[in-house]
Amino acid sequence: MSHPNKDKGTRWETELARYLGSPRIGSVNGANDKGDLFDPDWVLEAKDEQSIGLAGYMAEVEREVNNADHQRWGIALVKKRRAKVGDGYAVMPIWQFRALRDYLTHLESGGKPGYGGFDGFEGNDAA
Repeated sequence: MSHPNKDKGTRWETELARYLGSPRIGSVNGANDKGDLFDPDWVLEAKDEQSIGLAGYMAEVEREVNNADHQRWGIALVKKRRAKVGDGYAVMPIWQFRALRDYLTHLESGGKPGYGGFDGFEGNDAA
């Protein structure tokens, strides 16, 4: 018989898979884990826990991005209690949010060079 917390996590992964259209990876790879849901560009880590621990989630996502073959983006998808799937939380580091915001602004400007502060996707290079 499986553990109740494992069952809860599997249910959340299944709900997310349905909502996002990203299939569950479905296996635990331990130190080589690459997230819970498959996406060609993102490491998607599902979290359904009583207490939300953002620092731990971000450390796990960073490890999994480092394990991933080609995904450079990572995000923790955190369940919100007594809410619809789409009302949960998508958590990422601020450097990643900045890069995505600048990129979207760049695209919306018609891709004009230098518009919106976009200068490529860099990691956490600011103090």
